[in-house]
Amino acid sequence: MKRYKITLKNGDELIINASSKLKASELAFKKSLQVARIEEVQYFSFKQKLKDYDLLVFFKELAILLSSNISLQVALTELEKNSTKSLKPFLQKLTKLVNSAQNLHTAFKNSGFKFSNTELSLIEIAQHTGELSLVFEKLSELRQKKIENSKKLKKALAYPCFVFLVLILAFFLVMLFVIPQFKSLFDEFNVSLPLLTRVFLSSYELLEKFYILFIAVPLITLFALIILYKTNNTFSYLIDKIIMKIPILSKLIFYAQSSQFFFVFSLLNENKIELVKALTLAKTSYENKFLARKIDELIKFVRQGLSLEKAFAKIKLYDGISLSMISIAMQSAKLDELSKNISFYYEDKADSMIAVLLTLIEPIMTFFVASLLLFLALAIFLPMWELNNISNF
Repeated sequence: MKRYKITLKNGDELIINASSKLKASELAFKKSLQVARIEEVQYFSFKQKLKDYDLLVFFKELAILLSSNISLQVALTELEKNSTKSLKPFLQKLTKLVNSAQNLHTAFKNSGFKFSNTELSLIEIAQHTGELSLVFEKLSELRQKKIENSKKLKKALAYPCFVFLVLILAFFLVMLFVIPQFKSLFDEFNVSLPLLTRVFLSSYELLEKFYILFIAVPLITLFALIILYKTNNTFSYLIDKIIMKIPILSKLIFYAQSSQFFFVFSLLNENKIELVKALTLAKTSYENKFLARKIDELIKFVRQGLSLEKAFAKIKLYDGISLSMISIAMQSAKLDELSKNISFYYEDKADSMIAVLLTLIEPIMTFFVASLLLFLALAIFLPMWELNNISNF
């Protein structure tokens, strides 16, 4: 079974599993889809990823050179000469494609490196408007935003993940090297052990017998889930929907990705992109598939003739402040400016949540570490006190 990406005439895309391109076309016809293009896609993308910071610098430098009335070919050649080691292969390929008379959008797409649909679309728009310098400046802003959001999420999640891994490692070390020493002592004296100690000893016996399973099963399960998430749209949507029900994490993801969505939407509106197409391209900012599907619903309502503010309200995703700003934007014809303000609004909410999380995480993690040490100490020393009482008697 192969995978085919169906591009519709309205710009939407969907994936169909079929045995051949002809079969994929037949399935699309049965669903009454207006197909513009069908292309086979691999289960895994082997396109290389460029570092966000390298691309940020590249977009900025290219914008500066193009604003100085330097031709595109000369600008790319100059950038290639002074590029970093990680960026040089991309620039060599891109320069070669542009010099072979490919347009810039096609050259970026065929470079073998991964770019978002939004970035490729903005480059394509720039070709028609002739504002390459301005668009690459906007692309650098987009990458800057992505870097900032990524740093914030990593900052919020790094400490709890590190402590969690240390706790797991400490548990295994205690089970493998500490508990066996006390087990032989307790067996020798044949004393009645408290429940907590029996739990620890039972855990050790299980780990001793099935340690390979304890290591292999979680790794295999994790690997299988990752494969399934990447290859099965229904499963990945279900996982993302579950994630959006986790109290704090869901809010953090929503704020960060909504900030990115409205920022991209504002850039597209600045470039006078038609509303439905702008929403479709900005949707790629939502990496969470549950949120992305909500935007699909929004686009559907807009196509049905519903006003933008009513369509946003109907999907029940955004708060009252955002909806009010969208309503004002539609009345004042300043959708690009107010979309950017909404982006900053969600960015501030994400920053505030991260600040609160960082304040709470340390005492919570300290509590968990202290609890583990307390249970371990009680499991070991309660029988020791019992042995001491017996010997004194």
